Amino acid sequence: MPKSAPTVTPPAAPALPFTIWVNEPLGAKLRAGASSSTGQLAILSQGTQATADQRAPDASGNVWYHVKAATLAGWVRSDLVVATPLQATSGLGWSLMLPQGYQVAPSSNPSSTTVSKSSDDLPFLVLQTSATDTLTVQLPAQLRADMAPVADHATTVQVWNYTPLTEQVSRVALDTCKVTSAWARPDQGWPFMASVYVHTKGRNYQFSFFTADANSPVVKQVLDSVALS
Repeated sequence: MPKSAPTVTPPAAPALPFTIWVNEPLGAKLRAGASSSTGQLAILSQGTQATADQRAPDASGNVWYHVKAATLAGWVRSDLVVATPLQATSGLGWSLMLPQGYQVAPSSNPSSTTVSKSSDDLPFLVLQTSATDTLTVQLPAQLRADMAPVADHATTVQVWNYTPLTEQVSRVALDTCKVTSAWARPDQGWPFMASVYVHTKGRNYQFSFFTADANSPVVKQVLDSVALS
């Protein structure tokens, strides 16, 4: 059995200037200064690409970027944008942004979407939708059905405007490691499954992420980008 989770080192802030993409589904408010109390100049829609050339904190400790997008210039809060290229994808009642290198697998089933990362055998995300109260969680075939997931931790999260939601993180068993670069870890490379269930007025959604990290920043980034109907 795996005994310990890996240590995750946060990525270093990129050197200025650098390119950013808006990740927030409602868009990022472009303001005249590095504070939410300053005037709003425009709203940069989700997926907008811009260049950040300054960085500044506000009185609450939030970091802001001064950005230029086409003919617009102003300040956006850093937690609404990312420094990796994004691509939009959507399905039955949902849309989200995927980082570069992640692709949606072809499927004839509109209620189940699989997202994979290049070079990984195990999917990054299985997203299921249901218009009924019954939703059976589908797990990748590579996982061992004879070994139950090992609970790691639970976190309170928000998806779209639904909160509080619980993100359940567990380790799941594989015969061999299927997550790139994880084979040398003390926990033998078993991946982590982060599960989030969302109930809306018309549908139920099950997000099942599979990563090498117990607190994957990519999982948070994708959940932050989700819009639901």
